[in-house]
Amino acid sequence: MAETKAHDLHKMPVGEVTEGFDDEVCYLERVTVKARVEAVKLFMEAGHLAADEVDPQAIHMRWVEDGNDPEIEANPVPDIPCWLECAADHPDAVPFWKDAP
Repeated sequence: MAETKAHDLHKMPVGEVTEGFDDEVCYLERVTVKARVEAVKLFMEAGHLAADEVDPQAIHMRWVEDGNDPEIEANPVPDIPCWLECAADHPDAVPFWKDAP
């Protein structure tokens, strides 16, 4: 079995579709699942969708506790604390999957 890195999800449940990021896009916290095939399966189960209705994209996000951050100050976020999409090389980046509607 391949070794996986545990990530701090800030009490958000692993593997559940989360709400509050965007009404048009759903994010699936699967930081322990690296394979796209597995992400497709999880989105299918969570959204009651067929395989051809799911096209997850690998992204990275970071947890933001407050607005004292140049990136946040430039683009205020209404509901802090929250997860924000970020570059893969950000020091706090956590791998996620995203599926567009």
